[in-house]
Amino acid sequence: MVDTHRCIAVDIGGTKTAVTAFHPGGSFKELRQTRYFASGDYGSIIDILKIYLGEAAEPPTAIGLAIAGIVDKGTASLTNLPWRFHEDELRQLGFAQVLLLNDMSAVAAGTATLDADDLLCLQSGGAAYGEVTAILAPGTGLGEGFVFHTEHGLYPHGTEGGHADFGPVDEEQRALWQWMTRRTMGAISYEMVCAGPAIARLYDFYVEHGVDADPHTVESLRTAGDRTPIVLAAALAGACPASRKAIMLFLKLLGQEAANLIVKTYATRGLYLAGGILPRLAGRISFDPFLRGLQRTGHTRELVAGTPINLVLAKDIVLRGVAERLSSFLDTQRL
Repeated sequence: MVDTHRCIAVDIGGTKTAVTAFHPGGSFKELRQTRYFASGDYGSIIDILKIYLGEAAEPPTAIGLAIAGIVDKGTASLTNLPWRFHEDELRQLGFAQVLLLNDMSAVAAGTATLDADDLLCLQSGGAAYGEVTAILAPGTGLGEGFVFHTEHGLYPHGTEGGHADFGPVDEEQRALWQWMTRRTMGAISYEMVCAGPAIARLYDFYVEHGVDADPHTVESLRTAGDRTPIVLAAALAGACPASRKAIMLFLKLLGQEAANLIVKTYATRGLYLAGGILPRLAGRISFDPFLRGLQRTGHTRELVAGTPINLVLAKDIVLRGVAERLSSFLDTQRL
């Protein structure tokens, strides 16, 4: 039986969904009793919640959900899952209070819970100042958001910036853009080149352009449902040149988009890198390609070079953010 509390927080991702219980107004540094579900194994979030609630000792009355997609007028639409639901469907499960928010808004809110041991510094930059902290989070998709700092508190915002058009900056990237255009017959976004599924796509690009691939990796990829972990493992093991080059280009492209986000939001307070992929690389591979991609020329060079950049190591930052936002939401309902 799940020892439930009055509130639950949910992180709905394209690959997995996490559900946890918590006390509103408490510390969200360590959320316990989190359950994980493979998102693709279920027809909707309602199916997952029915299982979770069926194991609860007593039903919670409030729920907050972070959506890897678009939230509009009480309706959530997942970007990388065929899920669409309205908050009224959650009320029918017995929740008196429902909060839906974009997952990047949740990550932004979760940054308020971070301590030094939750972070890995990639660029110290200069002294943080100004109003904006930017957030870039590669996972199944490419999340982008920011936090606006005021004297009255923090205002987190998620965006759909990962779907902005990809702009190649050198001959290799122009070749990648052309190769992808021929394959997709559509616009190429940054999410398509520096989110999780892009890693296997970049591997394919290199293989088709003559870079050697390890036979074991090739064989494993033939039957894999999710190809990204295989390419990652081969790259980290140093056994597959095509996999290694794919990770290097992935990091460089991510650095370029990080620079874009800093410039667009004027993120002088810093940039957080979040998501499920990068923490797996920390301490196992050099982030130099990311830093090379970050380099700018022209009048924005000093802005980007002076921005502190930290990798978020906390795996539950989205759930922390949901708990923060739901607690604040409940406080306003009591006024």
